[in-house]
Amino acid sequence: MDGFVVRPVFSTELVIRMSVRVRRSWRRFLMLVILVAATAGCGLLGPVEAVEPRPSRPAANDTISRSRLGAELVVTAIVAKPITTETFVVKDADLPKVGLMVLAGDGVDLDVHDLVTVRGRVQLFDLGRVTLRSRPADTAVYTGFDRMLVADEVRNWS
Repeated sequence: MDGFVVRPVFSTELVIRMSVRVRRSWRRFLMLVILVAATAGCGLLGPVEAVEPRPSRPAANDTISRSRLGAELVVTAIVAKPITTETFVVKDADLPKVGLMVLAGDGVDLDVHDLVTVRGRVQLFDLGRVTLRSRPADTAVYTGFDRMLVADEVRNWS
């Protein structure tokens, strides 16, 4: 066996290089599997149901009925229906679907879609009080209101 040198098939350096390469390959492979599973929705975490988007907090949409009677309230909203110069209805997302009846102290000239800020007091709707002050041609326009805002100040932004 003179002159014959036995060499190991793998040198230590080659084994270390391979183990680092193998580890990197496994890491890359696992990251790829996780990425594919997450993006493809393959059901690793179970079936995903479609969910309707909901606001993070419930919509107020009834500010006027939650307000105490006699409480001062400031509302900025769009004029939905000017009835007389003393009465008009405003609508906003925080108000009841029928809107909010406003009884203004002074006559105000408003048009539909005017933006107004009204400061006043929350009162129970009183048809007698409204018709006495505004003298409407038809009282049927006042149906559907539980409360009203008796205005101390009306500011038209339009």
